[in-house]
Amino acid sequence: MTNPTPRNGITSPLHWANAPPPAARPSGKTWELIDLRHLSAVRHQARSFLAGSARNAGASADRQQDAVERAVTALDELASNALRHGRPPTSVELFDNEHSWLIVAVDTATTRLPVPATGRPEGQGGYGMYLIADFALAHGTHVTGDRKRVWAQLPKG
Repeated sequence: MTNPTPRNGITSPLHWANAPPPAARPSGKTWELIDLRHLSAVRHQARSFLAGSARNAGASADRQQDAVERAVTALDELASNALRHGRPPTSVELFDNEHSWLIVAVDTATTRLPVPATGRPEGQGGYGMYLIADFALAHGTHVTGDRKRVWAQLPKG
């Protein structure tokens, strides 16, 4: 597998910028993450939230569905990475902005920043960060105090 280059102009898909997430509307959802088994319920609830939000975006039904599935995939990747590589307490937040969704995974492993896989054979995992980078309008990581936020902003359509 070759290392894909994100469409959003970031020069290296291996680098997630050290930047705070964009401003978000206060409307959103937050899920405390307990373990990987809990993610199924989080995905289901997030999909419902996103589908309702996408209907207001004005895109065709097919584009709305694709956007929702990309956002659920990104949320799942960020949440599962926080659980696997972060430190509790962990959570994932989903915000509904006018033309985009903001997904933020939060944990307390402030010295463990995301590193996309390189040189790993297909099938051994680790390529979720590339998917998110490709889907996202912007993405990054930001540490403040004892919290690390890994975030992605995805288009609604």
